[in-house]
Amino acid sequence: MENHLHLLASAENFAKEMANFKSFTARKCIDVYERDGNVFVLKQLALHKLEHRVDRPYQFWQEGHRPKRILDEEMMRQKVEYVHHNP
Repeated sequence: MENHLHLLASAENFAKEMANFKSFTARKCIDVYERDGNVFVLKQLALHKLEHRVDRPYQFWQEGHRPKRILDEEMMRQKVEYVHHNP
């Protein structure tokens, strides 16, 4: 089963801010798993790490993101409603 994160965000440099968000949240979550000794989750994160990522022991986030530009208020309303119905 795949999990998805829906996020409504705005930034001058969206790609940079997404990278910062993913880095920060991954580090915090992995720190908690290590602190709590959650070996099962850590093994899963290590198992799913992409081979070319030699700079880290775990892969928390899937690489990439698929941003969609919000063009108007109606589209914003539609996206917010979707997120509410698909948590």
